[in-house]
Amino acid sequence: MDRRDHTYGGAKEDFDLFSPYLADGAIVAFHDTLHEFEGPIRVYVENILRSNHFGAAAFFHTIAWAQYRPTDGARFRAAREQLARSAAKLIPFVAEGRPVKGLRKMRFKLRRALVPHTVLSPAEWNAKIVPQLR
Repeated sequence: MDRRDHTYGGAKEDFDLFSPYLADGAIVAFHDTLHEFEGPIRVYVENILRSNHFGAAAFFHTIAWAQYRPTDGARFRAAREQLARSAAKLIPFVAEGRPVKGLRKMRFKLRRALVPHTVLSPAEWNAKIVPQLR
């Protein structure tokens, strides 16, 4: 397992090997999800955002995160699906490790700008995550 492997196979293997050890309330984060790599964005969309085992989820710059909530993650489904619809539109640009350049790169950057990725203040983080841990 190479932690620098941004392919779909590498990111999926990392997630599959790590996920059995998640504790309820844990935060999972993927680096480089909004860069030109297939692995992080595809695993995040397919295995996190489309799974009822996760609750709150968002992007922080290029880092995607989600809270592991195996018992009540379904109640966050609508918010996760909304984020998934936006983020999934990046996958065709990076599928199969194709280089993103020229006009495709410009389209990718435009599509990426439409994915919500705001910075949460400490107060917003506490309001969103901390009460859910109790």
